[in-house]
Amino acid sequence: AKVNQDRTLATELAAGCSQSYELAAFAVMDGHGRKGHEVAEYIKNHLAEALASSLGEAERQVEASGGERGRAGGEGPDAAKPPSLNAGSVGSGVESAFNVLHRGLTTSAVETLLSGSTTCLAILMKHAIPRWPINPRHKPRTLVLANLGDSRAVLGRQSGSYSDAEVIPWAATRDHKPGLMEERKRIDAQGGMVAVIDITRGRLLALDDSADLEGGMVQLNPGLITVEALRKAARVFIPGTSGPGLACSRCFGDDVVKPFGVTAIPEVTAVELTEADQFCVIASDGVWEVACAGGSRLGIKHLSFLGQGRAIHVFCFLAKAEYRACSVSWSSQAAVQL
Repeated sequence: AKVNQDRTLATELAAGCSQSYELAAFAVMDGHGRKGHEVAEYIKNHLAEALASSLGEAERQVEASGGERGRAGGEGPDAAKPPSLNAGSVGSGVESAFNVLHRGLTTSAVETLLSGSTTCLAILMKHAIPRWPINPRHKPRTLVLANLGDSRAVLGRQSGSYSDAEVIPWAATRDHKPGLMEERKRIDAQGGMVAVIDITRGRLLALDDSADLEGGMVQLNPGLITVEALRKAARVFIPGTSGPGLACSRCFGDDVVKPFGVTAIPEVTAVELTEADQFCVIASDGVWEVACAGGSRLGIKHLSFLGQGRAIHVFCFLAKAEYRACSVSWSSQAAVQL
């Protein structure tokens, strides 16, 4: 049986890492390669600690600078204070945590030469409520997202104000495919090659071969496919070799292609949540590309029963991806009620 290489994490971050926010982290790791499950397990076991340390340091730096702290009006010990963290400082802390994990992984006992893992992380920031807030019902929320690879976070947004309004999926992260122009340029600049395997002609078709990319259709494997599909099928190769054929341009591990432009630096974004944002689903590519083919609308609508609530409810579906049958029974997924 195929080893399930997916891992999930859902945890409240240590209270000491922020006095002004309630912070919770949710992540999906999708391993690949012979030891991909060990890479994903390492990230799962060390991510929360790295985040707590990095975010705690980020808050201390902000407080030391005096740029974010101070009275917001009123006097006395109960006067409301503005938060000492914001989405920007949290994003910087997340990047630092990912760097700590990358360095720790390379010196660990885990084999990472040809094995690695994606990581899609969401940190839910809720402002801590002062004793006498101006509006007791108002609790601003921010979702900070950090992504490596082709796992994905999708928000379920209510399209109207009525209780039976449709929940629409909105992609909160983007997949890091080697065929994306900015990803390919970075890999090319560092000596790597982005290409697809052309079985028909027995060659690697590099995406910078302009003659092959003219027009909207390309002959490949055999038959015509769109240029967009060609870019999605692109993989990372070491020039002069037929390997490793990595399907993502950012990830933990895969040390063999790290000198060739594949990076462990996440893409960090932030979303200010509104009442229309009902929940966030974080899942590996097996869920989005197979079980929810065609835009993931089916999966999102099936989760709309979550509704609204004050508490954060987390559930994870852990199952093996049965790729031989071209079906996935929710391989690895975390759903967060916002």
